[in-house]
Amino acid sequence: GGDNTPAFQAYRSTAQTISHDTYTKVECDTEDFDTGSGYDNSSTYLYTVPVGGGGVYWIYFYLDYVASSTSKGAYGALQIRVNSETNVTASFSNWWNLNGYPGLQMMPCSGGMRTLAAGDTIGFYAYGWDNDSNNYSIQGSARRDTRVGAYKMLGIS
Repeated sequence: GGDNTPAFQAYRSTAQTISHDTYTKVECDTEDFDTGSGYDNSSTYLYTVPVGGGGVYWIYFYLDYVASSTSKGAYGALQIRVNSETNVTASFSNWWNLNGYPGLQMMPCSGGMRTLAAGDTIGFYAYGWDNDSNNYSIQGSARRDTRVGAYKMLGIS
């Protein structure tokens, strides 16, 4: 018995423009579910662990990155940050490097377990480098091209 709550999953419903060579918070604006009402899908785009919800969480992030045009997407990253973490101290970070063979689209993911306490926040960030220094796009649709989520693990403390 038991369940893996609190838990949430949210996704981008439309594309989000991200500036070249800049870490930007990914704004997943549509919730599939949010059992503890911890995810803000309209302003901060942060998940806050609810009161009584502390424990070990599995946190995940799937990103659909599109460069300005074919052969322009050189490298980038996605990050999961807890509380006041920065791009240097992020809990989870996944880089990709296509500089030798730049492309148009990448679909990286990252995730892991982290002990969280009530009031801790989780944010999701993307970074990209376009060979023409253009902005790039984070794809969004009902297919859940870009999605984030977390759920409390059972039996781990």
